[in-house]
Amino acid sequence: MSFILHLGNSKQLSPALLLLMSVSCGLAIANLYYNQPLLADMGRTFGVDDQHSGIISMLTQVGFAIGMFLFIPLGDIYEKRKLITVLLLAAFLALIFLATAQTLIWLYAASLAVGITTVTPQIIIPLAAEIAAPNERGKAIGSVMSGLLTGILLARTVARPDSRAAD
Repeated sequence: MSFILHLGNSKQLSPALLLLMSVSCGLAIANLYYNQPLLADMGRTFGVDDQHSGIISMLTQVGFAIGMFLFIPLGDIYEKRKLITVLLLAAFLALIFLATAQTLIWLYAASLAVGITTVTPQIIIPLAAEIAAPNERGKAIGSVMSGLLTGILLARTVARPDSRAAD
């Protein structure tokens, strides 16, 4: 099954690819927000106060800003699909690094790396507009942005520790 149907010189974005792009945006952007409801637990795990555990979330957001500065302009220079693939692989490695961090400093470094590599939604959105038919661009952008916003909103809910388990 082809995700992109070629019709002469024009391209049409398939519904399957649009759904994949929307879900990818939501899952990728959620990486920036999963840690927020877990900061208190992380602080207890590493034996630090709220101020030091709050740095985890701050570094993730700072990393995202750095990633936007470094990688988004590359979407205009390099082929977007390859750039998305490389960034998703880098985010995968950063998340493994984050999950296996044994010290607070490594957790800080991994959080920064996750933020830097979590810029794929900002490359997927223009790619969706680029490969959508002209009369479908608004729908394509709206669908991908819906996936992005859903990821932001659900990340904190999904990551929220069960309050009953602590009792």
